[in-house]
Amino acid sequence: MGIKVYYDNRDFKECIEYAFETIFRCFNLKNYSFEIGKGSGFEKGIFYGESCPNDFKGVFIKSSLLFSDSYLKKDSIPRLPVQYYEDIPVLFSSEHAPSVTSTLDRTTINFDIVQGSFFCVTGYDEIVDDDIETDNHSRVSHTGKLLYKINRFEKPVVNMYARLLEKSMLELGLIDKRFQRKPIAHISHDVDRPFRHQPYYYIKRYLQSKLKVHIPMRLEPGFKIIKRAEEKYSINSSWFFMVGGNNPWYDFCYDIGEQEIQKLIKSLEESGDEVGWHYSYECGTDMYLFRKESQIFKVERSKIFGRNHYLRYRIPYSWRAYQKSNLLYDSSLGFSKAEGFAYGICTPFELFDAVNRVNTNVWEIPLIVMDGTVCDSAEREMDVENAKKVIKNLMDEVKNYSGVFSFLWHNTSIKKKGWKKWRPVYYSTMAVLAKEFECLLGEEIIKRYE
Repeated sequence: MGIKVYYDNRDFKECIEYAFETIFRCFNLKNYSFEIGKGSGFEKGIFYGESCPNDFKGVFIKSSLLFSDSYLKKDSIPRLPVQYYEDIPVLFSSEHAPSVTSTLDRTTINFDIVQGSFFCVTGYDEIVDDDIETDNHSRVSHTGKLLYKINRFEKPVVNMYARLLEKSMLELGLIDKRFQRKPIAHISHDVDRPFRHQPYYYIKRYLQSKLKVHIPMRLEPGFKIIKRAEEKYSINSSWFFMVGGNNPWYDFCYDIGEQEIQKLIKSLEESGDEVGWHYSYECGTDMYLFRKESQIFKVERSKIFGRNHYLRYRIPYSWRAYQKSNLLYDSSLGFSKAEGFAYGICTPFELFDAVNRVNTNVWEIPLIVMDGTVCDSAEREMDVENAKKVIKNLMDEVKNYSGVFSFLWHNTSIKKKGWKKWRPVYYSTMAVLAKEFECLLGEEIIKRYE
């Protein structure tokens, strides 16, 4: 028998059901249904609202004020400092003291884990706060995010909410066992510069156009080194290639049609790896360019997926472009200068346009660790052992919630000048992932969660 979820806020139907679906996915609950109304004769289940009917049996989650007239207004963003229930941050609550109380047939969670989850995964603060901090690439800065301000990038807050709900349901007999399975790893590589002597590529292109002949170039050695490491552990990974761009400073590093690139892609796919699209620098803000590049990439592929160059995206506009281009999944949500759970979750989820209140049906595998974040961050004075420790702590969090650890290592971050010393971080991470995680391709991960 499925779990019945009741709620009484008809005006925010799409938001509420989306938030519950995202929470349920964290502990693999698939058999449930929703019902709007507040009357009597309820089945045992979950009730979400301002108050609970007297005869209701199950889990009561008390709603807060986000889903009301304050929606999409700046004053709806939680104020600091936030309250805590045990070690769980309470982003939305109508009560002074967060609590979870239980009787024989009802558990009451008096703070709003539904709105809290919605806030995290929709990038709500990025949409509503016009004054949120940005960096020199016109990206929202990690320092502007609420979860960073409360020091919760190191914890997946939405998964913590889900674990609390799962525990309450288990105690009331709504489910019969806790969700546990081997955690998953998604290993990926953004191909920004594929050639060994990249500056010569521009000369090569010029000469090729004039002489009308192909001039060969050697590929950057990181490809072979990474493939050897992955073959050692029987791991396959995702490679994201660029297909265009119009920014002279950050694009134009190669043409995906080059013989060397096509040969490389063929060999990667024949080895069992997955090849996706690395959307160019301006695609993060230029929806027309995004659409144009997606059409190029679609020529030989029925499904497209990938990541933004420089992690440059704008919520919800980028997500609308993903939807129009029918992306299967994206893996951009993260920050170049802060590792961790930037959107409060270590479980793949569907991107939701909070302005239009619509599910885009595009999946997100949130990025947790990027090489340059933990290894090439001079202002943090990071060394090899500290980098290993930071990554291991994040992997342990993902293991605790049976989630997905998304790990990005560029092909150039193996042998490029200044990077050789960081190679042990890559190797040690791969060893742990091979032993303790199930390493899957992005498309395989999405099939697990659909």
